[in-house]
Amino acid sequence: MLVIVHLSIFNEDKEYVKDFDNSILISEGWMVDGQKNVYWKFYIDGSVYSQGHFKNDKKDGYWYFYDADQLKSEGYFKNNLKQSWCTFHNYNSYRMVKRQYENDKISGYVLYYKRSSLSKVTEYKANSKVGEWTSYGRFKTAHPGFSLNNIR
Repeated sequence: MLVIVHLSIFNEDKEYVKDFDNSILISEGWMVDGQKNVYWKFYIDGSVYSQGHFKNDKKDGYWYFYDADQLKSEGYFKNNLKQSWCTFHNYNSYRMVKRQYENDKISGYVLYYKRSSLSKVTEYKANSKVGEWTSYGRFKTAHPGFSLNNIR
């Protein structure tokens, strides 16, 4: 079942859409001129699975992904591709991993955190590892201009 609320604002054909499967909400968000735009949420078994912004039917902006109501990952997308920093929570034995992406490929630094401290840094170019440092101190010595303040 599909529920649609239609609005016409500033010459845009804008609709708020809720999509149901057997009375269970599976998605909701804005359609503009027949395409997903603005903010959307997707559900599995009544729980939010993902939420974020679309532009012309493609992920565009900041997105959040969940598993059993726990935040698993978050990050920026442009034209449906991961861009900039993305964060993965409780990834393997690490509390958190932050990766830099360019056009959906790991390109830049990957930061591995145990508890609340940075425990390892790797560097990638187009999904290929090109460097690894086993402590933040060693990494800072090799990259004195790098700042953790630039990471979301």
